[in-house]
Amino acid sequence: MNPLIRPIVKIIDKELHKPKKGDGKTVYLPPLLLIIGIVCTAVLLIPAFFGFFIMKSIGGGVAFLAMALLSSSMIIGYFNQRIYYDESGFVSKTFFGNKREFLYSDIEYISGRFEKDTKIIAKGKKIHLDEIAIGKIEFIAFAEKQYQKTNCGKSIPKKNKTSKFDFVFKGNVRNPGAPIFVYAFITVLWLVVIAFVLFYNQPTEMDSLEFKTVTVQSYRIKGDEIQLDIDGFETRPYLRGYEQTIADYNGFISLLNNKSEFEIGYETFVDDRVTKYRIEYVKDKNGTVYTTPEDYYRFYQSERKILAVFILCLVIVWLLYVGFVIYVGRNPRKFKPEFVHKFFKKGDIKF
Repeated sequence: MNPLIRPIVKIIDKELHKPKKGDGKTVYLPPLLLIIGIVCTAVLLIPAFFGFFIMKSIGGGVAFLAMALLSSSMIIGYFNQRIYYDESGFVSKTFFGNKREFLYSDIEYISGRFEKDTKIIAKGKKIHLDEIAIGKIEFIAFAEKQYQKTNCGKSIPKKNKTSKFDFVFKGNVRNPGAPIFVYAFITVLWLVVIAFVLFYNQPTEMDSLEFKTVTVQSYRIKGDEIQLDIDGFETRPYLRGYEQTIADYNGFISLLNNKSEFEIGYETFVDDRVTKYRIEYVKDKNGTVYTTPEDYYRFYQSERKILAVFILCLVIVWLLYVGFVIYVGRNPRKFKPEFVHKFFKKGDIKF
């Protein structure tokens, strides 16, 4: 393991496995969730801002903003999803901060296991207790004690937890919604990456280009680039994908060979501490335009489509993997337990 990552992993592992004892008054999500939410939201807002205001890319900006909002749900959940309780009753706060007050006698039944997500039904309302919630076990024990006081010593009715996703694994997996959510979330992330690859960039605005009238001393073709020797530049300005981006290639080569004067529009950037100049606009003295930012954008998109197809192939492989996991979950008795536990935790699968 990378020595820089090891301390972080140890801290997270310690946080996840320590006893989740509360203060006897509140049930709340662990502070680690808040930290992760803040870090992820901040990190994702940076490319979102860059996409909207620097690259002028609506698609890329929206994709990262959506992921930032999803990450911010951990922050909202930490502050809002809480239960406050005492001897008279308890107050449940929802994700959106709505408060609902209950008496212990209002509890109809409880479902789930203490070490997993638990659900309490009171006055027809669902109260969700996350498996990582701090103070959850104490609250359930206290609610049981108070319920018995008002119900002649009877315990809170227990009900086997069912899920609307049981059909996916034919009821063989406890809490099937969790892996389904993870698989769906990862699939959505893959699709967001494809959308980012295809739509993140937009054609360069003409106003953002620098313009200069030049005469080329010489040129050379290297790969899919035409590199020009022009006085006043630190490195050779270049045109990428000249076969696709230059409308009249022969005319442009003639322009270079005759050392004619023409106007270029270029974008300056630094790559590996080297200043480079990418030409995206060429016009001769007669007003003939040889290439524009739109031409370069179309060429760039054609390259990105190849990358998107490659990523799509990875998505297909991922979906085949998910399909196989579902098959194992639906038919656990066809495989050895050691093999099944490679996909499902012990205790989560019913043999």
